[in-house]
Amino acid sequence: MDFGYAAPSMAEWALLLLLVPAVVVPVVLLLGFAGCDLVFKLRDPISISILSAVATSRSSIAVEWIAGPEYSSLRLEIVQLPEETSLESIDAPTSPVEATGLQPGTTYRFRVVDDEDDDEDNDASSPVNAETMFVAFDTVADGPPGDQPAQGFCVVQRIEETRLTASGSRVRIILIPPAAGAASIDRIYISQPAAAGDPYDSAGDLTPVFDVSNPATPLPLVVQGAAEIALPIVDYTLDETQPLLIAFDLTPGFPSSLRVLPLATPAAVAFFQPGLQEAGVVGGNRTPGYASINGIALIARIEVG
Repeated sequence: MDFGYAAPSMAEWALLLLLVPAVVVPVVLLLGFAGCDLVFKLRDPISISILSAVATSRSSIAVEWIAGPEYSSLRLEIVQLPEETSLESIDAPTSPVEATGLQPGTTYRFRVVDDEDDDEDNDASSPVNAETMFVAFDTVADGPPGDQPAQGFCVVQRIEETRLTASGSRVRIILIPPAAGAASIDRIYISQPAAAGDPYDSAGDLTPVFDVSNPATPLPLVVQGAAEIALPIVDYTLDETQPLLIAFDLTPGFPSSLRVLPLATPAAVAFFQPGLQEAGVVGGNRTPGYASINGIALIARIEVG
């Protein structure tokens, strides 16, 4: 029986094959637009994101973030943990932003949000936690302060483990100026004492904190006036169960003096012979012939994180 059906010709099949992409592809793109537009960069996938939150002191944390250009009214939310105490937020028009006035050794949760969006949850970064630095050493004197002349000396302060209260892998040294005059410093190094030999000789972990020969710091560090000076944070493993050495090379020819605070518990300071530049000498090689006192010279505080 003939129903009038004729098989498509080769030309008609070819035409149908050409029409398939024209029909199917737009439908696939339409249904999958929410995901495919990111793949083909039809819209910006970046909203608001915190890149890092790092302690810069015992009372501050720096937060770095990125956000799309559509966000114009950003602020940093701060929550103290574990109490979940919300602190006053900070305007964050540019990155990074530093949260200050925080508590030592305390964890905080940060989130960057856009104030101009009604749906805040869609325009906020994921939360990030960070902890402020601990105070590992603080000056507590039991006598009146005084100054010690030390022109051109190598000065090594030994802090016994009984005076260290925290360990950490990032160290920040804060200097205290002399009561009168100034101290001019060429080099500062930190280390543990050597296992054998003189108690002021350095172990192999000697780490530079400041060096005048560094092109980034080509001038001596002058400490004077009333304000404390915070040195840059350095990567150094401070162990509170071991004594610590801080060595200073004072600038030759400059009439430096050091603040000395008498202490009831040991924190001795060795004044080496003038003209020596031995802060960076490793292990058992520092020249003997020094005067030793019990006190604090230059160091106001040490923080770790």
